[in-house]
Amino acid sequence: MIRIAQSRTRRGERGITVAFVAVSIFALVGMAALAIDLVTLYVAKSQAQRVADAGALAGAKTLVERGITADPLNTQGSWAASCVQATAQARNIANRGRIGGVAPLSVTPQFCSGGACGAGCPAPGGVGTGFGVNPQVQVAVQSVPLPLFFAKIWGSGTATVRATGYAEGFNPSSTNVPVAAKCVTPWLLPNLDPATGVSIFNEGNGNLANNQPSTPGNTQGLVGRGIQLATGCPGGCSVTMNNPVSGVGPPFTLDYYPLDLPNPAASGPSCSVGTTYQQNITACNPTPLACGQTVDLDLSAGPANVGNNQVAIDCLIGAAAAGLGNGQDTINAASFPFQINAGSNHNGVAVGTQVTTSRSVVTIPVYHSVPGAPPATTAVEVIGFVQAFVDSVNPVTLEPTIYILNVSSCSASARASGGPAVGLGEGSPVPVRLIHP
Repeated sequence: MIRIAQSRTRRGERGITVAFVAVSIFALVGMAALAIDLVTLYVAKSQAQRVADAGALAGAKTLVERGITADPLNTQGSWAASCVQATAQARNIANRGRIGGVAPLSVTPQFCSGGACGAGCPAPGGVGTGFGVNPQVQVAVQSVPLPLFFAKIWGSGTATVRATGYAEGFNPSSTNVPVAAKCVTPWLLPNLDPATGVSIFNEGNGNLANNQPSTPGNTQGLVGRGIQLATGCPGGCSVTMNNPVSGVGPPFTLDYYPLDLPNPAASGPSCSVGTTYQQNITACNPTPLACGQTVDLDLSAGPANVGNNQVAIDCLIGAAAAGLGNGQDTINAASFPFQINAGSNHNGVAVGTQVTTSRSVVTIPVYHSVPGAPPATTAVEVIGFVQAFVDSVNPVTLEPTIYILNVSSCSASARASGGPAVGLGEGSPVPVRLIHP
């Protein structure tokens, strides 16, 4: 009787095992479904953040290259035009990104000041000097509804992800933060505005002075000013050098001095040939220069090399010959903000298209100088940078004509600090960086 009862009990438990297995399989499938969909959303979130960051960086970079940060007094009534350009570029770059394989559903750029962000650009003078010197851009993106493969079991077939990126154009002028830049063009400029004969910035506190954008009737404006450069070493830099200002304009003439940079880039455009100095003109030299650093003049860059230098400058800007209209990009500096348009040698872009990156945009170091006097020695101290657009090579002098786009400086305390410099990985004197408010 006992054996019969045990046999019956075992036969009754067989169905319970099957039920346990079925429930376990269902739970495992549910967890797998949840894991797959969570990974899908996690990847999409990461993609959305990259898209938002790229848009914010593009918007801030556009403001920087339009000279916004060199107008600390917010004196210009051109913010609307600047923001139109920055907004368009932020949307353009963000819309090229992909979230889950498709472009974002929405891209919303905003501009920030004092921790508050809003549509449109802050009114000049209405937000103090903070926005003008260090403009901040916020870009919010939202994905299209993304399909969920297994979560449909619970009635949810799609989901959207959102992300917000913040970027800032940081001008270290008037701060104790040293700045550095790489890919600098090997020309040294004095701290001198050739139109006014006064300093570009205060070498003690690093304050920018009279740098609001140049406009008709505004003779104090440096940003946008056209300058014809001329070598300050007509007989070679081992002999007496010229005074920095050698003429009047417009375009105003200013002497520059060749910079000795070792180890030019191993690769550059196919037209990058000649001496080390000439290759440093055409190709990006990876050596960063920092405020407070002492640099040497290039004693080999004498008058005999002017013709070769002209070839190097044409290679830099993509011009077929000296003068305007030879395939290089062009700049419209008649009004602020400035507009850079593609030339026929700007690869992949139709002639006349407005562009935000150009081979003609260069960074030039500024050295410690006595107003109106040449360098006292062949070793000088870097105290700041200007960002400039190389318009062309003058067909008569074979020297470059430039337009100033932006200015940054380091105070005396920043130069002496010896601390880490910002912008070491960038070619711009006003670094553009992601921030986290």
